[in-house]
Amino acid sequence: MTDQFLCLDVGSIFTRGPGKIYFSRYQLSGHSKTVSLQTAIHSEAVKKAEALLPVIKATSTEVIVAHVQQTRGLSSPG
Repeated sequence: MTDQFLCLDVGSIFTRGPGKIYFSRYQLSGHSKTVSLQTAIHSEAVKKAEALLPVIKATSTEVIVAHVQQTRGLSSPG
């Protein structure tokens, strides 16, 4: 069962499993998606979940690609 649950701007984060790893849940195109945040620390989980927001809120594939390239250091914001 989940111990902690926090609603964010888009979606929510919650813990699961014996190690209390945090997961992020959001809806995309009418489908519920769950992604492991790979941390058991609450503050890190919130930061990682908020880092996903630009991709979740993106309106097109081009916007998602731009965010991924910028995150990986392949391009600069512009």
